[in-house]
Amino acid sequence: MKSVIKTSLAIALAMAFVCSVIAAEKEEPGWVNLLGGDSLELWEPGPSKAKTPSKEIGDRWSLKDGVLSLDRGAEGGRGGQIATKKPYYDFELKFEFNIAHDGNSGVKYRAASVDGSAVGCEYQIIDDDNYRDNKNPTHRTACLYEMVAVPADRQWNPAGQWNEGRIRVTDNKFEHWLNGKKVMSIEFGSDDWQERFAKSKYKVHPDFAKNAGPIVLTDHGDSVSYRNILIRVLDSKEGEAAKPEGTKKMKSSDSAKNKTESAPEAAASTIQEPIAFATNCKACHMLDQALVGPSLVELSELYPRKDKAKFIQWTLTPGRKREQMPQMPSMAHIPEPQLLEVYEYIKKVTVGVSRVKVSNTDPFALAPAKTMRPRIERTFVPESGPASLILALPTTEKHNVIWDTDQCRLRYVSAGETDNYPYLRSNGNGLAVVGKIIHREPEPVFAGAIQFLGYQMSKDGYPSFVYRVGDSEITETYSVAQNAVVRTIKASSSLPAHQLPKEDSTGLKVTVSNTEKSITITYAAK
Repeated sequence: MKSVIKTSLAIALAMAFVCSVIAAEKEEPGWVNLLGGDSLELWEPGPSKAKTPSKEIGDRWSLKDGVLSLDRGAEGGRGGQIATKKPYYDFELKFEFNIAHDGNSGVKYRAASVDGSAVGCEYQIIDDDNYRDNKNPTHRTACLYEMVAVPADRQWNPAGQWNEGRIRVTDNKFEHWLNGKKVMSIEFGSDDWQERFAKSKYKVHPDFAKNAGPIVLTDHGDSVSYRNILIRVLDSKEGEAAKPEGTKKMKSSDSAKNKTESAPEAAASTIQEPIAFATNCKACHMLDQALVGPSLVELSELYPRKDKAKFIQWTLTPGRKREQMPQMPSMAHIPEPQLLEVYEYIKKVTVGVSRVKVSNTDPFALAPAKTMRPRIERTFVPESGPASLILALPTTEKHNVIWDTDQCRLRYVSAGETDNYPYLRSNGNGLAVVGKIIHREPEPVFAGAIQFLGYQMSKDGYPSFVYRVGDSEITETYSVAQNAVVRTIKASSSLPAHQLPKEDSTGLKVTVSNTEKSITITYAAK
């Protein structure tokens, strides 16, 4: 008898689940079940920092009986972010989620792939009761991560239980719902948005949330489950306010399908960004408007298909495109096949996009006074070449290293807050603020012909500059130890002819040690 009851109960539960899914799919016209048919055919692997990203969704993700789970406790296998194949601009997304004890996850939207990360708005999901980050009000479940907090007294079912989430984006208004109640609302591009954005970690991404992008389910190393993930495309109201300034405005006759499939923003977000572009070009060139250098649209106009060779030549020995633009550093360290990838990317991503010639707003007006550390930015600074980098380091004195990529050498060390915005705001004609210069290196360590090969970043945010001196490849790394700046220079073979810095300075205590293949220089406050 018990077995009959169990069997009947199992059948009843299964039928109830099937009916609930069918009812959800038919709730209103236009809704799409993103987990329909117990299939992940509408999803693909999200952005990844892996050298060779997989084309298959990691096997730690599983979909069974309508429940999508990421099991981080499984031995072996891969997880990783997953993203919808289709981008969305204005939409409504409903989903249920169940986060593990002490877990962290999230749902991102209007996301773009940047250096292997999905950069976009995030509906935060954490174990509010136990996760270590639960003290920050903009890091709690259902908040707009880093931007907008949610009420502390909202209804939240503890980890291990199901919660209902909803995201609604339309007419520049972003809304988050939790268990049937709206808990967050903000207007994209408003003064409130701009002020919050300037204080967030996203401030270094000028195109943040401007364009259509996929829905991304994150992998932050913890287990999480989802079910009943339903989405529908929404139409924006007519009028100039329907899109933020600087983005392409759609006509009222444009359909929702066009917004997600045909709009230039959507097309741009689905084109794979070459690594060479992300690491060498992105900081200075925006899609549709001039920043430090010409917009990608202008470059596409300057170098049509027939002038591909001229584009390559310009990257190797660049010049100004107009007087108010700064001199671009040479990209000679990038192999020609990668330069061609950058060229093809520019040609594809600019299709159908119009140039924004005038902006009535100052994107740097709300620039924060303090710099996150460690941090590296390309800039124009006093007493250095036009292809310099500021490396802001997390020492007590807030030391900054100014490194000249044109001559592959340290120029000077400063102390205090840096501000790169005067340079950016002036479109490259101004100089960044670097604090007080406390140490200058009068002569470079290596003399003669030097070829810059690029730089790499450690997971902790510290750079290693790579360049060639004669037959030797040099790696110059900067880090912090015991509140001092540590500069390590290593050669692939023996060190080429060099001169060691003098162990004295007006503002720093400089110590030097060396071997046949390496030099270590420490700069410490006196």
